[in-house]
Amino acid sequence: MKSLKSLYLRNLMSDLYRRRVPVVCFAVLCTLFFLFLGYRNVNPEVFLSEEQRQELEEYNTKIEEYDTALTEVAESLKLANTQVEQQQRYVDQSIYMRLDSQNIQVAAAQYAVETGGNVGNILSSIVYFINEGGLKAALSEEYGDLDVEYWREILGCGTSGNVLNITVLHYDVETAKKILEIAEQRIMAYVPEVSKAQGEFKLNRMDMSSYSKADAGVTSNQNNHLNTLKNYRSNVADFNTKLISTKTSKENYIEKNEPDFLTEAKATKKDLVKYGLVGMIFGAVLPCFFFAMGYILDNRLRSKDDLVESRLNVLGCYRSKAQDQKDLERSRIAVQLLAGQQNISSIYLDCLNDDELTLQVAEGYRKDLENEELSVVVGKHVCEDGEELKNMVSGRTAILIAQTGKTTYTQLEQHMELCCRFSVEILGCLVIE
Repeated sequence: MKSLKSLYLRNLMSDLYRRRVPVVCFAVLCTLFFLFLGYRNVNPEVFLSEEQRQELEEYNTKIEEYDTALTEVAESLKLANTQVEQQQRYVDQSIYMRLDSQNIQVAAAQYAVETGGNVGNILSSIVYFINEGGLKAALSEEYGDLDVEYWREILGCGTSGNVLNITVLHYDVETAKKILEIAEQRIMAYVPEVSKAQGEFKLNRMDMSSYSKADAGVTSNQNNHLNTLKNYRSNVADFNTKLISTKTSKENYIEKNEPDFLTEAKATKKDLVKYGLVGMIFGAVLPCFFFAMGYILDNRLRSKDDLVESRLNVLGCYRSKAQDQKDLERSRIAVQLLAGQQNISSIYLDCLNDDELTLQVAEGYRKDLENEELSVVVGKHVCEDGEELKNMVSGRTAILIAQTGKTTYTQLEQHMELCCRFSVEILGCLVIE
């Protein structure tokens, strides 16, 4: 026969449901407790002593110093990289860096100012227009293929008395002439603007020529630009080294000086959610484990379902808090009918417990069952009392009366074995809940 002490999931779930309020409260408390632990790990400084706070403050101050230094080095490195890019672009694309110092192509022109006004002011306005970007800005869209942005170095101007001198340096003589021609057109177009501010004047071209020349100063300037690029690259290398060194110093400092309470309690906001989930699972699993262990370790009958699952005939169930005992009445009628069919004249009500409730239920059941043709006897010490055993054996038929929470599985098995040994038929079991 199947063991009476089997563990059934239905009974476990039933216990959980009956005690759902404390179980839910326990799960909530576990969740809150684990969230608290997670909060301590996410924000350990909230729970520090004064000494630990001071230690943490000194540690954070040092880390901030490293972070500030890293930020400054990173910004300097960014600037150095920008300088390298700009200088490299200048070296690769500027007209001046492509000049051959031994064969420089020059296009030159001279202009004379005729005016009754202030010649110096007029020439200053024109020179400013040439040198400070007005000429270049006016030409950038139309003549972009002539590298307008690099004209500042190759297009020069100077004044002597009322004379304006303009020179263009280039590696190609035809391009030098073209640039000079464009410059002249733009300057002449600018003359009316100067006249409005400085008074009427005329700008007459006196001479225009082109020639080749050698200039060692160009080589020197080109080398200076190359050295500048080299220095910028060296700066980038130095800042990269400094950045790596500072990062390494910070990591070493953290490794050697990080407070133990931070090392042991590191967590993120996601970890806080994980803690909550673990608490929720723990709060749900622990009650299941508790009730399961109760089934395994406790030797007492928990419900009538345990007997049903063990294939023992449960005649009926008496519930002390219930007003309506229809289940008990139905079982009484069933027993009477069964007694009539099998010609049973005597039934022994075997009380597995001798407490007041069990005896009260047994006595009430006896009165309801007993009639002129059926004799019912109540007994409670059949395993210890010889006279009780004689009464049960003489009746040849018995009904076990068990009580949940008090009757043990050992008692059930003992009484069933006793009935089997003396050929006493067990009609079933009456359960008191």
